[in-house]
Amino acid sequence: MIRTWFKRASWTNRLQFLFLSIIAFPVGLFGFIEFAAGINASTWPIRAGDVVARTETNRWIVFPSSRLSILLENDGPTVHAVVAGSEGERIPNQVRVHYSGNPDREVRIDGEESPWWGLLGAVLLWLCPLVVLWLAGTWPDFAVG
Repeated sequence: MIRTWFKRASWTNRLQFLFLSIIAFPVGLFGFIEFAAGINASTWPIRAGDVVARTETNRWIVFPSSRLSILLENDGPTVHAVVAGSEGERIPNQVRVHYSGNPDREVRIDGEESPWWGLLGAVLLWLCPLVVLWLAGTWPDFAVG
């Protein structure tokens, strides 16, 4: 099915499909993993804390982000949160975090961007190669029915 489509598709369509597949699937997977981690963290209890350090870093090597070190109240442990881009500069010094009880595990700041955006981005990215095929008019045989 996919083999017969690939044989009759033009080189441009093949290259577009392969390029988008190579880019879209890993980036979409990143969005899906962030979604799953965010949903899981939203079930943890909330604790208050103070941001003691902010450092710029990269998440998954390519995504710029900020790593926050947070000292939990009542002489709690120091935990870490990673937020997207320059959002770390906009977060106040006193925060509330979803804390699992394990200081080695990343915490999620209460009020941080909804994890559902990660799922939406993943689904849209995974659909990009198919949209290119549809626009090119070379829909694979298996998708026709």
